[in-house]
Amino acid sequence: MKKLIVLVWLFLVGVACSSDDNKIENYFEPRELEMETILIGTDTDDLRLIRRENRVINDLHSWQVFVNEFTNGGLYVDNEMNYNPFVDVLENAIIDFETETVLAVVDNIGGGNTTIDIVVVTEHDDQVVVNIDRLYYGIATVISQAYHIVKVPKINKPTVFMELFDIHFR
Repeated sequence: MKKLIVLVWLFLVGVACSSDDNKIENYFEPRELEMETILIGTDTDDLRLIRRENRVINDLHSWQVFVNEFTNGGLYVDNEMNYNPFVDVLENAIIDFETETVLAVVDNIGGGNTTIDIVVVTEHDDQVVVNIDRLYYGIATVISQAYHIVKVPKINKPTVFMELFDIHFR
């Protein structure tokens, strides 16, 4: 009888110890990606070819298309037909598309004072989330467009752009 109790006890201990409760799972801890600003500001070029959009750029050809659209092909239309100063900044930006991705957020062209900022870029197990802070602070007499262009470590996951705030001051 004692042998039977010992065998049953050993069986129960063996079953209890073989539980998957102690199993370590491969959990992906979300992490903030380091970003470097290439260009940020508000411009009054109302002839820009880009309207409000969020863009992920992973290769040189896509970058060149973006630069061409953002700078109107290098032209800066004002009273003196000067060269667009953004061309030098964007064309000379050092980007290694083997290891880096460019994220660009561009606001609508309009008659309001706006700012737009990429606040944080967070990598999750299944996607990358780009948090954007867009601030409207009144009506202006000048046509303007806000933008923020950054580079981050290479992204090979779907990218989601999320608005943090949409605040209007009048």
